[in-house]
Amino acid sequence: MNDAIVTVLISAGSAIVGGIVTAWGGPEIKWNIEKRRDRLNRRRDLITNARYFLRGNNNLTREFLRQSPDLSAIRHHLPTNIIRDMQLEIVGGEISLKEKILAEIAKLEKEWKLV
Repeated sequence: MNDAIVTVLISAGSAIVGGIVTAWGGPEIKWNIEKRRDRLNRRRDLITNARYFLRGNNNLTREFLRQSPDLSAIRHHLPTNIIRDMQLEIVGGEISLKEKILAEIAKLEKEWKLV
């Protein structure tokens, strides 16, 4: 076979395969990128709302912490010792608990690579 014909056939075959891969793989790649971006945005919102809630309230009680929608959204990402401290029926120590929660939120932010 002539070298020119072989070159044309290889080029045409490569173009067809490349087009098929792009047509099938392109939307999947785009969807994965959007999914990752949405997950980062949700996590960023969780962190922002919890931090804003904790810093904006000086009169925190454990009951108030337990019932807060901002903290309940992020609660399952917190360690069990923090959750247990929030559920204790004692008076006092809310300030140190608040600082512990803020420290854990900062750890989550680094773990999720939001900083």
